[in-house]
Amino acid sequence: MQLQPGQISLKLVPTIRGFYKGVLSPVIGKAPLASVFAKRNLEPFDFDSDTKTMIAGFFAGICYANAAFIFDFFKIRAQNSRHSSLSYREEIRRVYKKDGLGGFTRGWSSMVIRDAPGLAIYFTLFEIFKRKLNVAQIEKQVQENKDNNQSNNKNNANLFLRRFIAGGFAGAIQWFLAYPMDVVKSKMQVHDGEHRLRLSRLISQMIKDHGVWYFYRGVHVQVIRAFPTCASSLVTYETVKSYLKLNHLNVLQVE
Repeated sequence: MQLQPGQISLKLVPTIRGFYKGVLSPVIGKAPLASVFAKRNLEPFDFDSDTKTMIAGFFAGICYANAAFIFDFFKIRAQNSRHSSLSYREEIRRVYKKDGLGGFTRGWSSMVIRDAPGLAIYFTLFEIFKRKLNVAQIEKQVQENKDNNQSNNKNNANLFLRRFIAGGFAGAIQWFLAYPMDVVKSKMQVHDGEHRLRLSRLISQMIKDHGVWYFYRGVHVQVIRAFPTCASSLVTYETVKSYLKLNHLNVLQVE
């Protein structure tokens, strides 16, 4: 997707390699996310489970946005580069020469606004969907029948499917709600004008020029992508946590 001031167009990529421009940045940037969420501990506070999850997700989103922003910044710029490949070293020099250190913070505020409430919604919905799908009941059956391989294989498959569905729907809904701010963030990150784009002014201008529905162009692609990626991430997290609990390996204090 090619983002330029005042227009949005599809950039055709002649090779398979082109689809992976900027892939290194999100791979590195997403690493802190699981550890931040896994170590949440709000037991001293008198909140219900969903409130604790929401607060933990909110602060995880803030931490993630700050840790991953610079990687996301270069990912977006790489994907929207007019050149067949982008040298990160040359891009760093170019951004610094043009705007100084402040140039590397373009779009930071919009990423925090996207991810803090976004991850709060994401993890909370995941827990809600797990309850609706009776995941805890099946987890209990797995623990009770851990010596019965035939029964456990069936329960594990059922557990995997329900977790996958819960994680997929949680991620799809979260990205649908967060997508408008993601559009704004990308617009700010690729902007190369003389003056920085202000968040409120940019949103007002985009609504004035294109209307509200402009913020949802391409959202179906992101939602389709989010379902399997978010589902697989949370299934992996839950599976590892269950394995540690089942084998009494609580070294990570995942409870």
